[in-house]
Amino acid sequence: PTQAPTTTKDREIRLVLSRFIGEKVYEEGTPHHQAATWLVEEDPMQLSITSGNFFQRYMLAFFYFSTTNGGTTKWRSCGKADEGEDDTCVFQEIKRDENDNIAFSPVPGRTRWLSGAFECSWQGINCGPNPQSTTAFAIRLFGQNLTGTLPSELAKFPTLQSIALGYNDLRGTLPTEYAAMPYLGNLELHGNMLTGQIPEIYYEADGTLSNFNVGDNMLDGTISTQLGRLTGLKGYHLFQNNFHGPIPTEIGKLRSLAFSRLGFNDFDGNIPTEIGRLTQLNELWLQSTKMEGTIPSEI
Repeated sequence: PTQAPTTTKDREIRLVLSRFIGEKVYEEGTPHHQAATWLVEEDPMQLSITSGNFFQRYMLAFFYFSTTNGGTTKWRSCGKADEGEDDTCVFQEIKRDENDNIAFSPVPGRTRWLSGAFECSWQGINCGPNPQSTTAFAIRLFGQNLTGTLPSELAKFPTLQSIALGYNDLRGTLPTEYAAMPYLGNLELHGNMLTGQIPEIYYEADGTLSNFNVGDNMLDGTISTQLGRLTGLKGYHLFQNNFHGPIPTEIGKLRSLAFSRLGFNDFDGNIPTEIGRLTQLNELWLQSTKMEGTIPSEI
């Protein structure tokens, strides 16, 4: 159902946002609509459409509602305050214990999402080391019970250099839109429930990506022979999925590659001798695959 905006400010904001992110800002129950409503009715900052951080704050509110089933499923920590809570929170930071199991360590004094504070201070948002910086370039929320479909709309956030959302419950496919993000260098989505294949367009990023981690999901398909175009890759991780087929010889063109975990898949064929060209390579996982033959002397 579509609800008519109730105030002049509401109408103005939704009109501008509809041109930016689409008509769903008018559809009740969508994160697009919920984020706009929060900006108008709840946000203590009460921005206008001319505020420099208007779209940024909207996009982060949209992301919150997208990953909480519209605010009904709580994050592990530092989500929107419940009644009686203030803007500070104790962040549950993911770590590995002495047995290499996932554990969480409390970090007090952090700032909640959808609080009245400037969004650069919200937990997991990085606007850079300069305190005067107002532009978010990284989102990092590991192990925070994020749910729902991985939102393709994050691509509307052109300044993002890093999306790090590992060990959550995000579903859906890898958005093709992310491949067109001009500054995206780090994409960490391991430990979720993503399905489908890696879109071919990801291999056309022409050196932008430096770290690509989609391990421990439910992805399938093969590795594209266009892999060699990603010359800036330092980390390439596909472990614990359902990938199959050979590892293309073009992997030898990734001269910056330092770490690659490809194990626990159905890859077959031989280990490419071209891997021996990778002089920066420190770590290579190929265990628990269907590969055969010997380790090439070039390696």
